[in-house]
Amino acid sequence: MNKLANLSEENRRLKIRLAEAEDLLSAIKSESVDAFVTDDQKVFTLKSADQAYRILVETINEGMATLKLDGTMMYCNRRLAAMFDRPMEKCVGSSLFDFFGSDEIQRLRYIFSQSNKKIRRAEFRLKQRKGILLPVLVSCNFLQSDNANLCVVITDLTEPKKAALELEVKNRQLKHLADTLFRVEAEERKKFADLLHEDLQQILVACMMRLSMPHYSRKARYEINNLLSKAIEASRTLGAELRPPVLFEKGLVAGVRWFIERNVKRLGLTINVLIDRYEEIEDQNINIMLYQCVRELVFNIIKHAHVSKATLIFATVKGESSIQVNDLGRGFILFDNGGKKGGETGSSGFFNIRERLCAIGGKYNIESNPGRGTSVTLTFPGQKKKSVLSSASSTAKNTLSRKARIKILVVDDHKLVREGIVNVLSAENDISVVGQAENGLEAISKTSALKPDVIVMDLNMPILNGYEAIRMLRKKKIKTKIIIISVNADEETKRTVLGAGAHAYFSKSSDIAELLRLIRRLA
Repeated sequence: MNKLANLSEENRRLKIRLAEAEDLLSAIKSESVDAFVTDDQKVFTLKSADQAYRILVETINEGMATLKLDGTMMYCNRRLAAMFDRPMEKCVGSSLFDFFGSDEIQRLRYIFSQSNKKIRRAEFRLKQRKGILLPVLVSCNFLQSDNANLCVVITDLTEPKKAALELEVKNRQLKHLADTLFRVEAEERKKFADLLHEDLQQILVACMMRLSMPHYSRKARYEINNLLSKAIEASRTLGAELRPPVLFEKGLVAGVRWFIERNVKRLGLTINVLIDRYEEIEDQNINIMLYQCVRELVFNIIKHAHVSKATLIFATVKGESSIQVNDLGRGFILFDNGGKKGGETGSSGFFNIRERLCAIGGKYNIESNPGRGTSVTLTFPGQKKKSVLSSASSTAKNTLSRKARIKILVVDDHKLVREGIVNVLSAENDISVVGQAENGLEAISKTSALKPDVIVMDLNMPILNGYEAIRMLRKKKIKTKIIIISVNADEETKRTVLGAGAHAYFSKSSDIAELLRLIRRLA
């Protein structure tokens, strides 16, 4: 009896599963489902879903491939084949390692071996034809498949690298402009102070001398003399405010003390000045800039802090100098650009201080809380020598003017990068940019016409790249010095261009000072 009941129950379950299978088969035939999952959680993807997936893979802007553990490519999309600069049929079946430099294969194997734990990413240089290396980001993940073990996504970093370089060039231009602005500001202050002293004050004194003539009544002479005395004193005060004499005679600390004694105490604020092994800076332009920053911070305390005491600390530690201004006043909440707490204040005064410090390689930090006061720290290199804000001495200028300037031809297909390099080079007293070109063919023509001392040329350009331009210049027996610049910094590219006849190789990610050093050495 029990056996019959069990058989009846089993028959009922089989009928239910048969009905489910018939429903699934009907759905598959009508293409109303893309995939189904079995009882043991295995996923089976159907043709229509696979089709959509293939369309996605073939149209994205990243290169994709599936690999065996030994690097053999079982599949790659068209974008990756384009990166390799080869037809797809020649890529499939070949080893991915063939497209990377010998110095990077071991690192590539390592991230493949670690991809079974989590997705691995790293930057590499993908090798194209003619030895040109492409900066790429390789992402690798373990793949559970019968015919492949790894899934690799490769992203071309050429444009992001160029964008980063353009941003760096723009930042350098901004610093150069800030440097010029501060120097001009200092020079204009000096002119204004000289004008007050040499012209206005002398005129007023002359007026006083004329008033001493007898045809004026004694009372009139006294009143006019008193007014002119006040005018002279006011002009002297203004001149001293613009360029305090003590600042140049005794240094920044003495200048700030003078400012506090003359202007701050009468406003009801007492400032305790502390010195901790502070090393005075010889550069007068930097001292003027720091003096103006301190002056602005002190006036901020007077306007907003509502306190009668503050502390000013000058210090130098391990070659780095700092000026700290502290008060225990009202304080304020710091916000970042997104309106979140903990950022910087949006005050234009603080922005000006930050930009001034940035021009000399310094920085500033603000700490403030409502009811607990504010602490502002200005940090800058302890420089006893003349800095970038100092204009060259007349002797140096005369020496440079007697020497022939180094003639440069700048070649780059990216206008922003090219103009950025031109602006940086043009700022140097001993360098003259005589021409610009957008590709190697134009560079060859302009070299013959302009006869530069040094060519600064990009490697990857349309029409004729830097590598081919070098060979043609050498074939024409043109002996102009050539510096190749590129986003690639690998030794293999460097050896290739030097072997072709270039005199030096410069990575665009390097400090621009290195490029200037190369130019001067080769010239």
